[in-house]
Amino acid sequence: MADAPAPKAKAEYKQRPQVLRGSTYKMNSPFGMAYITINDLDGVPGELFLNVGKAGSDVFAMAEALGRVASLFLRYGDHGQKAELLIKHLKGIGGSGAVGFGPNRVDSIADAVAKALEMHIGTDEPTLAPVYQVKEEDASGFQKRTGAPFSTDLCPACGSATLIKQVLFSTISWIRSILI
Repeated sequence: MADAPAPKAKAEYKQRPQVLRGSTYKMNSPFGMAYITINDLDGVPGELFLNVGKAGSDVFAMAEALGRVASLFLRYGDHGQKAELLIKHLKGIGGSGAVGFGPNRVDSIADAVAKALEMHIGTDEPTLAPVYQVKEEDASGFQKRTGAPFSTDLCPACGSATLIKQVLFSTISWIRSILI
Protein backbone atom coordinates (compact mmCIF):
# COMPACT_ATOMS: atom_id res chain seq x y z
CA MET A 1 0.00 0.00 0.00
CA ALA A 2 1.46 3.36 -1.06
CA ASP A 3 1.85 6.15 1.42
CA ALA A 4 -0.64 8.94 1.02
CA PRO A 5 0.92 12.24 -0.03
CA ALA A 6 1.56 14.62 2.82
CA PRO A 7 -1.08 17.34 3.06
CA LYS A 8 0.07 20.68 1.70
CA ALA A 9 0.55 23.46 4.20
CA LYS A 10 -2.12 26.07 3.74
CA ALA A 11 -0.62 29.30 2.42
CA GLU A 12 -2.02 32.18 4.36
CA TYR A 13 -2.21 35.85 3.51
CA LYS A 14 -1.38 37.93 6.57
CA GLN A 15 -4.03 40.61 6.99
CA ARG A 16 -2.84 44.14 7.59
CA PRO A 17 -3.48 45.35 11.14
CA GLN A 18 -4.87 48.83 11.80
CA VAL A 19 -1.41 50.24 12.67
CA LEU A 20 2.03 49.27 11.36
CA ARG A 21 5.39 50.83 12.13
CA GLY A 22 8.22 51.24 9.68
CA SER A 23 10.69 53.57 8.03
CA THR A 24 10.86 55.69 4.89
CA TYR A 25 14.13 55.79 2.95
CA LYS A 26 14.92 58.72 0.66
CA MET A 27 17.11 57.47 -2.17
CA ASN A 28 18.30 58.95 -5.42
CA SER A 29 17.36 56.83 -8.45
CA PRO A 30 17.76 57.14 -12.23
CA PHE A 31 14.16 58.45 -12.32
CA GLY A 32 14.51 61.05 -9.58
CA MET A 33 14.16 60.92 -5.83
CA ALA A 34 12.56 57.71 -4.57
CA TYR A 35 10.77 57.53 -1.24
CA ILE A 36 10.61 53.89 -0.15
CA THR A 37 8.49 53.10 2.90
CA ILE A 38 8.91 49.68 4.52
CA ASN A 39 6.47 48.73 7.28
CA ASP A 40 7.02 45.78 9.58
CA LEU A 41 4.50 43.05 10.31
CA ASP A 42 5.40 40.82 13.27
CA GLY A 43 8.97 42.17 13.29
CA VAL A 44 9.76 41.58 9.60
CA PRO A 45 9.02 43.65 6.49
CA GLY A 46 5.36 43.18 5.60
CA GLU A 47 4.58 45.93 3.12
CA LEU A 48 6.44 48.28 0.84
CA PHE A 49 5.38 51.57 -0.74
CA LEU A 50 7.26 53.46 -3.44
CA ASN A 51 6.80 57.05 -4.46
CA VAL A 52 8.80 58.01 -7.54
CA GLY A 53 7.93 60.48 -10.27
CA LYS A 54 4.83 62.51 -10.82
CA ALA A 55 1.36 61.14 -10.16
CA GLY A 56 -0.15 59.82 -13.37
CA SER A 57 3.21 59.10 -15.04
CA ASP A 58 4.33 55.67 -16.20
CA VAL A 59 7.23 55.76 -13.71
CA PHE A 60 4.81 56.41 -10.85
CA ALA A 61 2.53 53.57 -11.99
CA MET A 62 5.38 51.07 -12.34
CA ALA A 63 6.77 52.03 -8.92
CA GLU A 64 3.35 51.57 -7.34
CA ALA A 65 3.00 48.17 -9.04
CA LEU A 66 6.43 47.07 -7.76
CA GLY A 67 5.44 48.09 -4.23
CA ARG A 68 2.14 46.20 -4.40
CA VAL A 69 3.73 43.02 -5.76
CA ALA A 70 6.54 43.17 -3.18
CA SER A 71 3.97 43.67 -0.39
CA LEU A 72 1.91 40.74 -1.64
CA PHE A 73 5.04 38.55 -1.69
CA LEU A 74 6.09 39.65 1.80
CA ARG A 75 2.67 38.99 3.36
CA TYR A 76 1.67 35.75 1.62
CA GLY A 77 2.66 32.44 3.18
CA ASP A 78 5.49 31.72 5.55
CA HIS A 79 8.46 30.23 3.77
CA GLY A 80 11.51 31.70 5.42
CA GLN A 81 13.62 34.71 4.65
CA LYS A 82 11.37 36.54 2.19
CA ALA A 83 13.01 39.96 2.53
CA GLU A 84 16.44 38.44 1.80
CA LEU A 85 15.00 36.60 -1.20
CA LEU A 86 13.48 39.84 -2.50
CA ILE A 87 16.85 41.60 -2.08
CA LYS A 88 18.62 38.80 -3.94
CA HIS A 89 16.31 39.11 -6.94
CA LEU A 90 16.07 42.93 -7.09
CA LYS A 91 19.67 43.88 -6.32
CA GLY A 92 21.70 44.90 -9.35
CA ILE A 93 18.82 45.17 -11.81
CA GLY A 94 19.93 47.86 -14.24
CA GLY A 95 18.15 50.18 -16.57
CA SER A 96 19.09 52.83 -19.10
CA GLY A 97 21.00 54.87 -16.54
CA ALA A 98 22.40 54.83 -13.03
CA VAL A 99 23.21 57.43 -10.39
CA GLY A 100 26.10 57.48 -7.95
CA PHE A 101 29.38 55.60 -7.81
CA GLY A 102 30.69 52.60 -5.87
CA PRO A 103 28.47 51.60 -2.95
CA ASN A 104 26.30 54.67 -3.63
CA ARG A 105 25.46 53.52 -7.16
CA VAL A 106 21.76 52.90 -7.78
CA ASP A 107 21.06 51.16 -11.09
CA SER A 108 17.25 51.26 -11.10
CA ILE A 109 14.20 51.68 -8.91
CA ALA A 110 14.30 47.94 -8.18
CA ASP A 111 17.95 48.27 -7.09
CA ALA A 112 16.96 51.18 -4.81
CA VAL A 113 14.28 48.96 -3.22
CA ALA A 114 16.88 46.23 -2.60
CA LYS A 115 19.24 48.75 -0.96
CA ALA A 116 16.44 50.14 1.23
CA LEU A 117 15.46 46.60 2.30
CA GLU A 118 19.11 45.85 3.14
CA MET A 119 19.29 48.93 5.34
CA HIS A 120 15.92 48.13 6.91
CA ILE A 121 16.69 44.56 7.94
CA GLY A 122 20.36 45.25 8.63
CA THR A 123 21.86 42.52 6.40
CA ASP A 124 24.14 45.02 4.76
CA GLU A 125 25.04 48.52 5.80
CA PRO A 126 25.59 50.34 2.52
CA THR A 127 27.17 53.72 3.10
CA LEU A 128 25.01 56.04 1.09
CA ALA A 129 26.25 59.55 0.50
CA PRO A 130 23.94 62.30 1.64
CA VAL A 131 21.47 63.54 -0.93
CA TYR A 132 22.36 66.99 -2.24
CA GLN A 133 19.60 69.39 -3.18
CA VAL A 134 20.11 72.16 -5.71
CA LYS A 135 19.55 75.54 -4.09
CA GLU A 136 16.94 77.83 -5.62
CA GLU A 137 19.48 80.58 -6.28
CA ASP A 138 21.66 78.11 -8.23
CA ALA A 139 18.67 77.22 -10.40
CA SER A 140 17.78 80.85 -11.13
CA GLY A 141 21.45 81.64 -11.89
CA PHE A 142 21.55 78.77 -14.39
CA GLN A 143 18.42 80.05 -16.08
CA LYS A 144 19.82 83.62 -16.29
CA ARG A 145 23.13 82.41 -17.77
CA THR A 146 21.71 79.98 -20.33
CA GLY A 147 18.13 81.10 -20.90
CA ALA A 148 17.09 77.46 -20.49
CA PRO A 149 14.60 76.43 -17.81
CA PHE A 150 16.26 74.55 -14.98
CA SER A 151 14.58 71.36 -13.80
CA THR A 152 15.88 68.63 -11.53
CA ASP A 153 12.69 66.64 -11.98
CA LEU A 154 11.65 64.12 -14.60
CA CYS A 155 11.54 65.06 -18.25
CA PRO A 156 7.90 65.89 -19.08
CA ALA A 157 8.28 64.35 -22.57
CA CYS A 158 9.82 60.95 -21.80
CA GLY A 159 9.75 60.51 -18.00
CA SER A 160 13.53 60.01 -17.72
CA ALA A 161 15.70 61.87 -15.25
CA THR A 162 16.85 65.12 -16.77
CA LEU A 163 20.41 65.30 -18.07
CA ILE A 164 21.16 68.24 -15.78
CA LYS A 165 20.19 66.20 -12.72
CA GLN A 166 22.28 63.23 -13.88
CA VAL A 167 25.33 65.45 -14.42
CA LEU A 168 24.89 67.30 -11.11
CA PHE A 169 24.56 64.19 -8.99
CA SER A 170 27.30 62.31 -10.86
CA THR A 171 29.69 65.28 -10.51
CA ILE A 172 28.93 65.75 -6.80
CA SER A 173 29.41 62.01 -6.14
CA TRP A 174 32.67 62.02 -8.10
CA ILE A 175 34.04 65.05 -6.22
CA ARG A 176 33.07 63.51 -2.86
CA SER A 177 34.84 60.24 -3.81
CA ILE A 178 38.05 62.15 -4.54
CA LEU A 179 37.96 64.22 -1.37
CA ILE A 180 37.10 61.43 1.05
